[in-house]
Amino acid sequence: MRSNWKTQKGDEWCYEDGAIKSIADFDSHTQIFTIRDLSGASTKSKLLAFIRLTQSGFSNATLELKVSRFSQDVESQLRLLQSSGIIELAPQQLGSSVVKINYVKPKSWWQLW
Repeated sequence: MRSNWKTQKGDEWCYEDGAIKSIADFDSHTQIFTIRDLSGASTKSKLLAFIRLTQSGFSNATLELKVSRFSQDVESQLRLLQSSGIIELAPQQLGSSVVKINYVKPKSWWQLW
């Protein structure tokens, strides 16, 4: 199940759901899914839902974000999710614009209903 992610050409994937639009690349050799463009995730909850949906659709892959291509809004929401302990990002390598998601806090049992 790949949710709203649809394959474009080769290893390029496209996501569109309402206001959220994204482009990503999947490297089947390294199992790395790199989101290189993301817009429309203007709230913490929208961004978190997008990340969780992507993670469940590509459960065997490492999820990376190319943050240099993201809007200030999305970057801000990402930092809020990280500071509240909902997601954990690997430290960014010097000179790299790619950030790896190490952990996403699972939904609490009361959020599953």
